[in-house]
Amino acid sequence: MSFSDLQAFVSVVNAVESLAELEAALADVTRTLGFEHYALMHHVPARAARKPILRLTNYPLEWQERFTARAYVTDDPIFVACQTRVLSFLWSDVPRLIALSPRQAAIFEEATRYGLRNGVSVPIHVPGEIPGSCTLAVSHGAEIETAKVPLVHYVGCFAFEAGRRLLSVRPNAGAVVLTPRQIDCLLLIARGKSDWEASRILGISETTVHQHVEAAKARYGVSTRMQLVVRALFDSTLAFSDIA
Repeated sequence: MSFSDLQAFVSVVNAVESLAELEAALADVTRTLGFEHYALMHHVPARAARKPILRLTNYPLEWQERFTARAYVTDDPIFVACQTRVLSFLWSDVPRLIALSPRQAAIFEEATRYGLRNGVSVPIHVPGEIPGSCTLAVSHGAEIETAKVPLVHYVGCFAFEAGRRLLSVRPNAGAVVLTPRQIDCLLLIARGKSDWEASRILGISETTVHQHVEAAKARYGVSTRMQLVVRALFDSTLAFSDIA
């Protein structure tokens, strides 16, 4: 998947007007990246949710039914691993990320029998909201290229944000406005600069850069810098051409 493909996907999901359109876009990018299955989900049982939740997936129907009937949502090892991470991870890394209980190990093994053998999961943490994730998976046992992990991360973040928009769960409905200096700092962070490097470029202290970035995160209501960059790209505060 090229950078232009990623830009095209972002443009599509930014413009979707229904969950059906979002799911179609997610299905397309899943195939483009060489995966077979996708799951864009909030981590809560549907019957326990007080607000509309995301549950877009093409996992095998038999697995979906089993997952619901056996209430795996609270013990699913992928969901539990997501609680410990802000970055995407390979399923093969899960035993290293968490201590699998016998039930969690059994869920993992069961999933393989239903054609879910390997995947990449993107944790989503938004303050004040139900956690979630976006996962792309394959039915074969081949090792997934690590180069695909950051691509899946971007896809998952933008897809989840589009879902939140469609469900109208964003806590701050009004547009977020950053100060010029916050945008300066955010732009350099998006380009991969450290706080120290940004401070040298902007002629301000490293502490001041950090404060500007933290203030921008607070305005967007996000907990990580990756989420901050995604939100800024999503609402056009930043453009891909700014950071390419």
